[in-house]
Amino acid sequence: MTPAAPGSEQPDPEQPEVSGQESREELLVVVRRLEGLLGEARRFGRRSTRQMHQAVTSDLADAEAALAAAEERADRAEKRLAKARGRADRAEAELAELRASTTWRVGRAVVAVPARLRRRG
Repeated sequence: MTPAAPGSEQPDPEQPEVSGQESREELLVVVRRLEGLLGEARRFGRRSTRQMHQAVTSDLADAEAALAAAEERADRAEKRLAKARGRADRAEAELAELRASTTWRVGRAVVAVPARLRRRG
């Protein structure tokens, strides 16, 4: 774009001729309006960001509480499982000891013969 020669500038027909002072005042009005809009947008942005952070913090606190409760339930379940395994191991050991005893073998022999006779008869 080359600068036009002095004196050859044509006035823009769409722009009314105004003095420099009026043009400056109009620009100041427009600038003030835009600054006001910018201020409102910034306030809205701050408020929205604050609300979003509060919502996220609240959700995070709820999730952390749920996690803590779930971990507590899991710990209690693991303790119950350990107790149940201990009882099962003790019962299996007692049963193995009982089956290894002479009394058990004699008792099985006494019970086994009548059971076979009943099945045949």
